Amino acid sequence: MDIRKYESYDASALLADEDFQRWALHPDAETVALWEEVWKVYPEKRTMAAAAKATLLQLQFSRAKLAPERKTRQWEAIAQQLDDADTPVVPVTSNRRRWYAAAAAILVLGLALGGWWTTRHTPLPRKTFYTSNGEIKTILLPDSSVIVLNANSSLAYGEDWDNSKDREVWVSGEGYFTIAHQYNRAQERTRFTVHTGTLDVQVWGTTFNVNTRRGTTRVSLNTGKVSIDFPHEKKQAVMMKPGDMIAYTPAQDRIITSHVDPATYSSWQHRELVFNNTSLREMGNELEDLYGFKVQIADSATARRTISGRLLARSDTMLLNTIAAVFNLNISLKDSVVVVAPR
Repeated sequence: MDIRKYESYDASALLADEDFQRWALHPDAETVALWEEVWKVYPEKRTMAAAAKATLLQLQFSRAKLAPERKTRQWEAIAQQLDDADTPVVPVTSNRRRWYAAAAAILVLGLALGGWWTTRHTPLPRKTFYTSNGEIKTILLPDSSVIVLNANSSLAYGEDWDNSKDREVWVSGEGYFTIAHQYNRAQERTRFTVHTGTLDVQVWGTTFNVNTRRGTTRVSLNTGKVSIDFPHEKKQAVMMKPGDMIAYTPAQDRIITSHVDPATYSSWQHRELVFNNTSLREMGNELEDLYGFKVQIADSATARRTISGRLLARSDTMLLNTIAAVFNLNISLKDSVVVVAPR
């Protein structure tokens, strides 16, 4: 993949790009690594990509919800439209040309079906929120639920939002959720679902953190109860209780569950980062995710140095100065590139 093409891409071009769709909908180790290279070269594209990913996730989910009989009726209707079209028939003689003609017909039919789904059966988000480098934003949903969105992240919800019905949002990046109780007309509690692309979080009046960065989706539960579903995999749902954390890496088909102090995973809301035997390389990844930097560490020995404790992150400059002082390092920042070297 030639990443130079993304220099001029806007959101619509990203949505149409097959490599971007593969990363957004079906990430694996290779695609995650490729797109990390894109962010390093074009860090200003990360926020736009997060919003585009949220849109793709909603389109994907809306299509998946269609009943099989509705999909069949759509195929039949589209096929009838193609049969009725006044399309000239061109004789094809060679097998290769027959193959090209068949491929072209499949492509046309696929585009027609995609347009049918998108225009007639896919509710577009009424609102999409996104954050840029170093930005934290608090979002109040129509049901009085509150989401704190971390830097370089996005959140979307559908235009057909109704507090008396099941509620759902789509998130990319990282967010902390405080979900309000809501009831339908039969006084039954309505469900709240957070879609991440790789797993769904089913919520009942709860506070929790979701992080979808770097090919792994992590959910840590502060209070209440949630269940984790895997809509694209045949896996059993996982019930979580306060203090539980689940980390799902689809590229490796790996699920890790652990018991943690959930406050350490949501401290970013207060501009505070908590580290527990964290290497400088891992801290560099955090800087790239939050501020869009490209971090270059001079040598592997420096990259392996670790730290435990809390660091204030009121700004990128404050955080870099603190890291330099704690590790006794020379750190320079120029054109979104952070260079780290021992003194």
